[in-house]
Amino acid sequence: MAMTVAGGAGAETDLVVVQQEVKAGHEFIEVKANTLKNLRQGVALLSRHGADARLSKGERLLIYTDIARAQLRIGDLIDDSDAKIVEYDKGRKASQQAQALDPKNADAVFWEAATAGCIGREKGPFKAASQIPELRAKFEQALKLDPNHHYARDSLAQMYHLVPGILGGSDDKAEELFREVIRRDPHFTPVKVHFASFLIDEGREDEAKVFLQQVRDAKRTSVPHDFRKFNRPNAIRMLQKLDE
Repeated sequence: MAMTVAGGAGAETDLVVVQQEVKAGHEFIEVKANTLKNLRQGVALLSRHGADARLSKGERLLIYTDIARAQLRIGDLIDDSDAKIVEYDKGRKASQQAQALDPKNADAVFWEAATAGCIGREKGPFKAASQIPELRAKFEQALKLDPNHHYARDSLAQMYHLVPGILGGSDDKAEELFREVIRRDPHFTPVKVHFASFLIDEGREDEAKVFLQQVRDAKRTSVPHDFRKFNRPNAIRMLQKLDE
């Protein structure tokens, strides 16, 4: 019987297989269609390898943050509120595993806030309201770790818009944050969709159309997979609704 020597060619081959599975997991989550089947397949592949010490810290961090992202999307795709909470909580735990590896990883901090916010939303308005200071602090922490974390600034803007003024909300602050993301990266298409939604809420539909048209017609984006799967389709739907 052939034996594999630790550190030899067999071990190297095994690590290559692990890295290939990690890459495949990422593609199921980010590149392929946003379906429950694909997301769950991606999570299944990644979950096998998060604790593999042969992978670099960066590779393991990406595994956990990808799982958090996928679990949030899984929660969004299912209808039952209790089932949503279960999926979101899996994502929150994955983000905490990432922070255990690196407490200064902005993505890990962001995904904990994002998944925790989804849990609070499903548990009702009182739970959601009680979370506001903690979530705001988490998004701000992510921005402190990475001032160009556009998802964190975008999420903070949405929070300022959706939260009542008595709880610290501010449409002026929300608009300032939306515009700051666009200033820092004009090709970050998610924020233009969210800013357009804000403008519609404010009764500024003509301004909203400008940003939605920019997304619909964009030839360049900082987030090609989000653009293809979410941003452009959402912009088209919103424009159609405005034209009804």
